[in-house]
Amino acid sequence: MLIIEPRAGLCNRMRVVDGGRAFAKAIDHPLTVVWRLDQDLGASFGDLFEPLVGIASWYEFDCRTGAGRKAREGLVNEARADLSFDAPHVDALLRQKFAFLSLKDVPILHIEACSRFHNAEKPFADFTPKPHLRERIAAITSHFNDTIGIHIRRNDSHASIEESPTEDFLVRMSHALEQAEGRTFFVATDDPREEGTLAAVFPRRVIRQPKRSCDRSRLEAIEDAVVDLYCLAATQKVFGSYFSSFSETAAALGAIPLETIRRSRPAKPPSVSWI
Repeated sequence: MLIIEPRAGLCNRMRVVDGGRAFAKAIDHPLTVVWRLDQDLGASFGDLFEPLVGIASWYEFDCRTGAGRKAREGLVNEARADLSFDAPHVDALLRQKFAFLSLKDVPILHIEACSRFHNAEKPFADFTPKPHLRERIAAITSHFNDTIGIHIRRNDSHASIEESPTEDFLVRMSHALEQAEGRTFFVATDDPREEGTLAAVFPRRVIRQPKRSCDRSRLEAIEDAVVDLYCLAATQKVFGSYFSSFSETAAALGAIPLETIRRSRPAKPPSVSWI
């Protein structure tokens, strides 16, 4: 048996579930998923996506409550895994290029992770948002025309703020408009102020989704994130933030190029001013 326990935010969890399904198939183990509702993600998988095939059992616990944490611990302890890895251990093994397939003979294997530990042949191919989210995605993407995706991560990542400053996005967007005047940009960010800044600099060029919440512990915030993610995936390419699984997942979903905006990459001054 393989037990996977995705952690952290939406896209971290998506890639753990995606890789876990492929890994379970590769080692011929039945797959159990333990999904935690917590401050990083306060939504059930079923609120966001259609059911996935290839999963023998799925358990969800609201770990924001004592009862939920106790129930989760009870399930994991009852499984009596022969080998268990927590998320930091998995990340350390990935840095060492550990061959997880070498664990194929472990009878009961428990892996808690926020990173993809096994590749899927077609990443995220079976992930389908719920109908009400697909309707919102279709309404927004119907306005796309040679549209580039912009993902600016802010509220929870010092690395993204430092390495991917807003002015560097503005420079790159300006260059993109020089190459094709009719281009538009779909902007996804966890900071509404960034949306306002980009819309002011590039009037009539910015497409965005009004956010109901940026609090990841709330269902509406995660629903908005799914819409943003799939809209980014429907663009021509993504200008993304450093150290962001969201940027990477959007590009993988759409099979489109990802250009990570980083301070360490010098760029010439833009031909438009935002001051």
